[in-house]
Amino acid sequence: MIRELRHQKIIEVVTQKQGITVQELTSLLKVSAMTIHRDLRLLEEKGILQRVRGGVVIGRPDETKEEICGYCGKALPARTRVMLFGGSGQAVPACCVHCGMGLLRHERELSAGLTVDFLYETVIDLERGYYLYEPQIKVCCVPSVLAFADRGDAERMQMGFGGKLLNYEELKNCFIGK
Repeated sequence: MIRELRHQKIIEVVTQKQGITVQELTSLLKVSAMTIHRDLRLLEEKGILQRVRGGVVIGRPDETKEEICGYCGKALPARTRVMLFGGSGQAVPACCVHCGMGLLRHERELSAGLTVDFLYETVIDLERGYYLYEPQIKVCCVPSVLAFADRGDAERMQMGFGGKLLNYEELKNCFIGK
C-alpha cells in the first residue's frame, strides 16, 4: 500500500475509533509494526495524531501532551511538582508533595523521588527536603505541603504562613502511617 494511502486510512480509523493500537493497525493495513511506527511518527510530527504507549489517539501533540498527576489527574505546576521512581525505572509524576505521598502510600514499588523547592524552583531529593505541612497558603491539593531544600527557608515561611515544619520521615508518617 502506498504511504499516503496508509496515512489516510490511519487518520480515518483513528478518527472513527478515537484511538487504536499499533497491533490493530498492522493487522488492518497488513504491514510491519516498524512501518506503522514510522507512519505514526510522521503523522505526529504533522500535528494530526499523538502517539501513546502501544498506539495512537487523535489530536495535536501540543494540545494533548500536558503531563498530569498520577494521583489526582491535575496538571503539573512547576513550583510543586514531584517525580517518583520505582525499582524497575518507571517514573510517575505528581502535581504536589501531597499527591506524591499518596502515590507512595498506594504504589509500593515506588521508592525514590524528587520534588521542587517552593521558593527557588530547584530540584531536591524528597528525602533531603524540609516540608511545611498545612500552611495557610493553598497551592495545589489539600492538605497543602510546601517543599524546601533549606530548613531556614522553611522556618521563615512558617513564621509568615504557619503550618508544621517536618522532615521527610515525619511527613511520610503523616501520609503513610507510623
